[in-house]
Amino acid sequence: MKYLVVDDHPKFAKMLRAALLAKSHKVVIANDGLDGLDALDKTRFDVVILDVYMPGHNAVEFLNEIRSYPDTVDLPVYLYSTHAQSVVLTDEQLQQYCVRGIYDKSKTTPRQLIDLIT
Repeated sequence: MKYLVVDDHPKFAKMLRAALLAKSHKVVIANDGLDGLDALDKTRFDVVILDVYMPGHNAVEFLNEIRSYPDTVDLPVYLYSTHAQSVVLTDEQLQQYCVRGIYDKSKTTPRQLIDLIT
């Protein structure tokens, strides 16, 4: 499977990349929401792992953008952030955005996240 990791914290992005590669997945790292959108324009991905607060586009702006295109309308997304508890999306919005889970970086290591979602 091919994963897009959108995270402005290089430490977490590198750890996610290592955990995904260890399971033989392909991975592309984007440093913010705008870079993530550029990556989606160039490549098809199976899953997105998305930080919540980033420069450029935050998670909600990113999700609104990718849901406006037919080829990414159903793309599964996992939110992974130190601000996971502050995500203020309704269950209906989470379903609409295809958010499959919200994980807190302070409680779930990158390796644990990958084990949970793969």
